[in-house]
Amino acid sequence: MATYREAREAISNFITVCEKAEDSAKGAEQTALLQLIDDLRAERMRIDAAELKNSGKAYPGLTEEIRSAKKKLADLSDGVKRIINAAEVATQLIGTLTRIVTVLAGI
Repeated sequence: MATYREAREAISNFITVCEKAEDSAKGAEQTALLQLIDDLRAERMRIDAAELKNSGKAYPGLTEEIRSAKKKLADLSDGVKRIINAAEVATQLIGTLTRIVTVLAGI
């Protein structure tokens, strides 16, 4: 089971990817992404509130929330999915480049 911090980080990362995709989307796709982003932000706030009540305990809803987010994502059109996949690849590439620069800076 994930911790609250892990749950918050997973949702925050997904929000970032959706925000990048939303910049390129248009019309109904953009509206769907904005709604998904709002839903994810609301869930992140619920996680924060639950963490205050249950400090140090595992977050039992993470698996279900990720499943729900993936279902919402699956409901979007193929065009949005391609945009989101490209944004995920770009985010991973930036992370890899950051790690490389960090290693090189330490040499």
